Amino acid sequence: MGELSRGEKREIIVDMDEAGDRESAEMKPDFYYSEQAQQTEFNCVKCGDYNDVRGRFAYCTSCGWKNNREDLKASLEDVRERLNAHHLSPAAAVREAVSEFDACCRDFASQVRARIPMKPTRRAALERAFHDIHASAGTAMRDVADIDLVRGFDKGDTTFLKLMMHRRHVHEHHGSVADETYVKESGDLNARVGVLLREDQGNAHRLIGLLNRMVANLEADFHEIFAPTEWPVRHFNERCERIGRR
Repeated sequence: MGELSRGEKREIIVDMDEAGDRESAEMKPDFYYSEQAQQTEFNCVKCGDYNDVRGRFAYCTSCGWKNNREDLKASLEDVRERLNAHHLSPAAAVREAVSEFDACCRDFASQVRARIPMKPTRRAALERAFHDIHASAGTAMRDVADIDLVRGFDKGDTTFLKLMMHRRHVHEHHGSVADETYVKESGDLNARVGVLLREDQGNAHRLIGLLNRMVANLEADFHEIFAPTEWPVRHFNERCERIGRR
């Protein structure tokens, strides 16, 4: 198509459907940003800002607060609802709740590994699972960064957690049939090798409550080390106060 001469007019029709198809098919440069929703949308509980991020766990792009705890609370509430509706067995609820807890905590641990200089042995300890509060990455978090998941828990809470983490392992890997390790280490005085463990809703609900408490401790200690950006949080709190006074 040649250049227009002075005074000449020409009608140009743009087919937007064709342009959109061509845009989708062509390779994009590294700096290209497409206005498409990512994988996880959330409003930050600390500063209120909207976030649209890839993956699941992320920092708020405004203040730097992690969304892990809120994400886990929603997941565990879904487990509770399905358990109460009898769409999920108590044993399955225990397995699923601990799996969600482990994923949440592992992401926190990955940030500790990335942001705090440490020796390889301590880095490796933080790569372990969070399936045993007495000998897992949870213990390493306390040793490395003074992040204490069971702060404020009494002996009854920690004894129950130890029991349920062992029961989760049996439900997950042994078809709910007690093995020798469970009998020796769980603290279940009535356990016998080869006996089928039957879970109940009360255990599952109590476990979910304790998992939420542990992540609340983790979040608080983590952000005491890695504090959020202050001004978005201050602005959000001031706005909430103004609304509350109306």
